[in-house]
Amino acid sequence: MRRILMRLLYGINTNGQGHINRARDVIRQLLFDGHQVDCLFSGPTPPLYAKSLVRRWRHIPGYKIKFSGQGINVPETLLQNLLHFRNFPRIFENVRRLVKQEDYDAIITDFEGFSCMAGLATQKPVISVDHQHSLIHFKQVLPPVQVHDLIVGMGLVLYCTPLCNHYFAIDFVQELERSGIGTLFPLFEKFELLDYTPTVEDHYCVYLPYLREQHVLKVLQKFPEERFKVYGYHRKETLGHVSFEPTGRQTFLQDMASSKGVLMHAGFSSSWEAILLKKHIYLNPLDNHIEQATNAHRLAKFDRAHVAPILTRESVAAFISKAQDQDYQVNAHLTVTHPSVLTNAIYDRIDDFEPFVSWAIVRKQLSRIAGGISNGVGGVRAQASQTVNHIAQRVSGRFLNRTKRPSELLSNLS
Repeated sequence: MRRILMRLLYGINTNGQGHINRARDVIRQLLFDGHQVDCLFSGPTPPLYAKSLVRRWRHIPGYKIKFSGQGINVPETLLQNLLHFRNFPRIFENVRRLVKQEDYDAIITDFEGFSCMAGLATQKPVISVDHQHSLIHFKQVLPPVQVHDLIVGMGLVLYCTPLCNHYFAIDFVQELERSGIGTLFPLFEKFELLDYTPTVEDHYCVYLPYLREQHVLKVLQKFPEERFKVYGYHRKETLGHVSFEPTGRQTFLQDMASSKGVLMHAGFSSSWEAILLKKHIYLNPLDNHIEQATNAHRLAKFDRAHVAPILTRESVAAFISKAQDQDYQVNAHLTVTHPSVLTNAIYDRIDDFEPFVSWAIVRKQLSRIAGGISNGVGGVRAQASQTVNHIAQRVSGRFLNRTKRPSELLSNLS
């Protein structure tokens, strides 16, 4: 355990449950190691269990994702967030003051941008622990996708965590891969799942909430010899061999742990849990979602998932047949480590932190992000550029009060 105990701020993006579930295990290990951890949630209102992760937490507005049908509505998502962009300088300034007032030793962020920028502005170590950075790590392979999906996905990574001292991208890899300021990191055990013993009972677990309920029921009813427990539609009803179950974390995990296999979208967190529970996986990635397309592509490469862009009778039949042929046992395995291995790596990167940061790099990075976000959005473009330039000036001004420009340092040496 690290001898010097730290006060840490953990920024968590609350779009979906994946960021919270991943951060929960890292936070638990940090607390076990004796550190004090506060949480900063940004985005939609966090669920109750997220607020119980630590004693002190705050929730601030952040970006939100708009869904339409079986995928992300990219135009509405961009428009909704750009219209609220003018509030971001005020939010950033409040978070910067919080970081300065609390005098945190380091910032850890799971795809949360304000804590990242505030840590940079106050010259604190900023460590990103997420999955999304695997999209920009050069040693990972991207799936064949539409160019605009790729641009949106990578733009979102740069927007949410534009600068950090090091990022750990948790991903489906067999070994640790470090390159520059980034490290691809294998999956680690989740404390929550230690309470569930994998077994094989008489059902498949289904979680496809972005598909129409009638379509899911129609496809599953074509397999009367199988039993399905369906989650995600917030109701309790049994229709023959298909049972709709009310939303509940514990019952869902129990049904997943005791299932023959799992049918779900290609979210990283749920796929991770199915792997830890050693289940056969059927993946139906969302449309216009580069991360889910990438997850599905990489798991298929390891022969750990059956991928189907559309839920059909034929694709489900192929999945069931493969699970039966292997007697519901998984033959392909991925590396799984312990959360303490990750936290020890985080401590090493914090120890390596150097407080000097070039103000020119900050302004260049932020201006690049502003240009990428504002392209093609018409009248909102000027507002977006003006807002991010304002943040850049505030951030660079903070650095100028504490450090000298590289040219000034060189002149002092002559």
